[in-house]
Amino acid sequence: MSAQPTEAGQDAFAAIQEIVTILSADPNTDWSQVNVDALRDHLVDMHLVTLYARVQSETLANGMRYQVTGQGDTVGAIKRMVTAHAIQVSNDSDWKAQISEHTDGVILTVTSSASADAAKIKGLGFSGFMVLGNHHQPHHLMMATGALGHDH
Repeated sequence: MSAQPTEAGQDAFAAIQEIVTILSADPNTDWSQVNVDALRDHLVDMHLVTLYARVQSETLANGMRYQVTGQGDTVGAIKRMVTAHAIQVSNDSDWKAQISEHTDGVILTVTSSASADAAKIKGLGFSGFMVLGNHHQPHHLMMATGALGHDH
């Protein structure tokens, strides 16, 4: 049989495998700084927010407001992930993403001064907002190499 599987079998496992492969292929990797477990913790946060956070949405004239809540470990994951992503989106676009932390999560308000963007913000919803941008993969590599802590 010449065909070989290409999938690692599970998304977090595959993401970690990809980063380890990149680090192993780079002769300049400073293994004393590498922390693959921090990447794993971040991937757990991504899982918790994506699958276990509860989201209540409110339509605004120029965007959306999301009350994002959870229980147990999901609360910390929400606070770390949503806060960091709101900062990133605000820095990378003309959108304004504001966070207000609460005991069981956050309130995220996403707005734009461009009226056409309000429909996009609404259409994306919370999950679409969380995947915006092309910074996720470089972020994972930076996290694993110790360039960023888990709180980012």
